[in-house]
Formats: sequence, structure tokens, C-alpha cells
Amino acid sequence: MLNTSTPEREQKVIFKNDGSALADRLVFPPSTAGKQESLTRMTALFGQGLPLDQLYAIGPHRELLGKRSDELQLGTPREFDVVIEQPWELEQARLDSGYLPAHVVGWVRSRQEIREPVQLAVTLNGTVAATTRTYGSPSTAAPFTAMLHERLFREGANAVEVYVIAEEGGVVALAPIMSKRPGAYELVVRDDGSTDAILAPDGRRYEIVEGAFVGEVARDGLTVSGWAADLAHGRPPEGVAMFLGTRFLFIALPVEDRPEVAARVGQPALRRCGFRFVIPDVLLDSGEPLRVFAGRDGVASELSVSGPGRDRNDGATGRTATGGKRGATP
Repeated sequence: MLNTSTPEREQKVIFKNDGSALADRLVFPPSTAGKQESLTRMTALFGQGLPLDQLYAIGPHRELLGKRSDELQLGTPREFDVVIEQPWELEQARLDSGYLPAHVVGWVRSRQEIREPVQLAVTLNGTVAATTRTYGSPSTAAPFTAMLHERLFREGANAVEVYVIAEEGGVVALAPIMSKRPGAYELVVRDDGSTDAILAPDGRRYEIVEGAFVGEVARDGLTVSGWAADLAHGRPPEGVAMFLGTRFLFIALPVEDRPEVAARVGQPALRRCGFRFVIPDVLLDSGEPLRVFAGRDGVASELSVSGPGRDRNDGATGRTATGGKRGATP
């Protein structure tokens, strides 16, 4: 094994014996250069022998971490829109459950195309818990992710705020984002139990119009995915609202590529009309139906849900059994 004149073996086999009758057989490639490169990169990012907190210091302006937002300079508010995926997990954290929603995923939205990464600070219960930046190709909805330190969580509801990191007057400041979503969207229900409209947190009203949006929604276990579109105008919805009965769950953005849908309807602009999200299993015990609405510019349509727990809609074509107003079906 130590004779350097022998040719390199195609595989290296090591037997790990802990004293039991059976030994673990570990097989390695002839060279571990790739693993060494990976290890070198990780130590360059995180260092060696450093406190656990260092693992969370991976974004821009790390000097902000651990500081209270009310102690930092506030910058000029930015006209962005922030959507955080699955916000209900942050509202019902259980410190003794073995799981905390520390991995935050979201989008920064703008009326204009976001062409450069936007640097962000994410606070948890008033403390800067992570710094990060948006990524991806130019779009009006730029995604971001952040990992929050577990020690900043508290039992029950946790408040997450997202700020733009800005340099104003030579000082690093936290610029508030003017619109933070999702809040508590509400279903406006008629006396007969049918749905009349959706009321947004900022007061906007989305009238229920049958057929204004079409799409398909499928549930597979805890995962809900699908697509939605306004075929008459060749555009996706601005958001897809999920309710469990009348309880608001989540606003999903149509940011997933669905080229087969665009090809099927003959509208290339609808390539990004797909969405996906995961329902926490603790919410499924309510027995309430999952309801999905696609909306834009003051109009929304209820879509049907196929699979386990499907609701009372009658097909995957955007038709609704809620008694909503009828529009021109594309």
C-alpha cells in the first residue's frame, strides 16, 4: 500500500471496524483533489475553529449582524414590494419542536425590471439576523434567500422585516421597503356563502370574475403546484392567493418556468406562469378545503384544486362554484 512505484488504483477501499462483527466498507476515488478544493473554499468562507455564529455571516455588510434595527440609521424608503414564502411558519414557531423556519425564501418585486442585485438586511424580532442579496436574471421579481440564527427565534409569532442596505452620506443605512406582503388578505363572502371579492391588506379589492384567469392546480401531499394566466391579455397574474377555507395562507408568485403551457396556448409571454408552495402539515388537521385564487388589476378568479383535499371547484379550467360574477371566458 505504501509502495510508490505501483500504479494508482482506480479505487481506494477502507474498512472501518468499530469492534462489531461487520465492518463498514468505504470506497473513495483515486484522487481527492476535488474534495480538497471544496474544503479549501469552505474554510475560506467560514474560517476554522470559529464560533458557530460565523456560519451565518455570509452576506454583504456583515458588520450589521446582531445589531438592533432601531439603533441603525434609516435610509430613504424604497418603492419595492417584498413577498416572503410561507410566512405562517414564522407565526407559529415552536422552540422545542426540533425545527425552526430559519431558512427564509422570498422575492423583491418592482414595477421596473431589477437588473442588478439588491443588497438586503433581514431582521428577526428587531435584530439584524442575516444580510443577503437578490439573484437571478433581470426580472420584476428578484428572488432572495437568507439563513436566520436560531437563537433569535422566540416561541410563537416572530416578526421578520426586510430592508434595502443603502449607503447614504457615507453611512450604511437600512432603507425601509414601502410595501411588505403578504399581510392578511380577506375573502369577502356574501350572505349565501359565495365569494364576492378578495380584500388586500392595503385596501385594494379584487372582484371575483369567473374565467378571467385560467389554470391548473394540483396537490401532491403537502406540495401545491400549478400555473395561472389571463389568456385574453396574454399575461400571468400578479399573485396567486391560497386560503384554507376562509383563512389566508400565502401569496405565491408566478415565477416558475412553464414552457409547455406557453407552447400549448401559443403565447410565449406566459412562459413564467408557474407557482409552487408547501402546506405545513399542522394546518391540514382543520379539515377546511384548500382554495386558490389568481388575480391582477382588481380582478380575480378561483381555480380548482385536483388531488387529495381538492376543494369544491368543478374543473381545472378556472371555472368557479363560488357564485362570482361572470366575465368573458378566453
